[in-house]
Amino acid sequence: MESPILMSTGVISLAANQQQEITDVTRLQNPFRTPMLLDEVRFIMADFGQKNFLQAKFRLGRTSLTRDYTPIGNFCKNMRGNCSVLTWRLPKPLYIPANEYLVPHIRNTFTSTRSLEVIYAGRSLAADAPVPKSMFVPWVAAYQAPSVASTGATGTDTTVVSSEADIVNPLDETVYVQRFIGRYQSVDALGNSEPPAQYLDNTLIRAVNHEGTIMVKDSTPFGNLFDYTTKVWPAGTVLPPKGFFLFEIQRDFTGFTVSETTAPIISMVGYREVQLR
Repeated sequence: MESPILMSTGVISLAANQQQEITDVTRLQNPFRTPMLLDEVRFIMADFGQKNFLQAKFRLGRTSLTRDYTPIGNFCKNMRGNCSVLTWRLPKPLYIPANEYLVPHIRNTFTSTRSLEVIYAGRSLAADAPVPKSMFVPWVAAYQAPSVASTGATGTDTTVVSSEADIVNPLDETVYVQRFIGRYQSVDALGNSEPPAQYLDNTLIRAVNHEGTIMVKDSTPFGNLFDYTTKVWPAGTVLPPKGFFLFEIQRDFTGFTVSETTAPIISMVGYREVQLR
């Protein structure tokens, strides 16, 4: 029998540039001490704009779910507009054995204190539930471009390319890529805003995979590639072991009348199948 279960880290306050591993078993482990299926990871912030400055990575035992720290907004697509709660609905339920738990590491990259609560929503299984032959483990990898300032009338024109070690599958299993998520970090005094639409229109994207296969042939505005509302580019593709995607990002802010420091962030969200027996 499956029973719904909800677990929370509680509200974690992080000072500027602080990172923390959450290992409170009483909060994160199934209290019934039986296996469970994890369906969702929810992130609760004080303000929606903090999604790009608060970052997370996850580990189940020795198995990583993320390449490195990833902005929490790049785990999730937007579902309800600018909401301070973001939900990462896992592509397939994650099997968590009895007496184990998913360990979150969180980091605040902003210049002042920020807070975050991480919630696990899933289902508790019976003590005698059979161990599956395999488990589906999420995989998230991201690239954050260097910050660039649009300096008013002088403007900025720059091009960068992600590396082979950024949006990558370093694993021994094939990754089934669900989606790419594109968000735009804007650094203002409060650290909680997104840039005007003109930044999305003047940021152009091209992309290829590790074999040189073209994914985005023509330079495409950021806001056209990643849906303006959901921030998602649906993928439905596979990435073999040691494969990667390269994204070229060109920003031309020449003639902009405002001065703002921004950084696009692109992530890959998917899963792989890991054999248990």
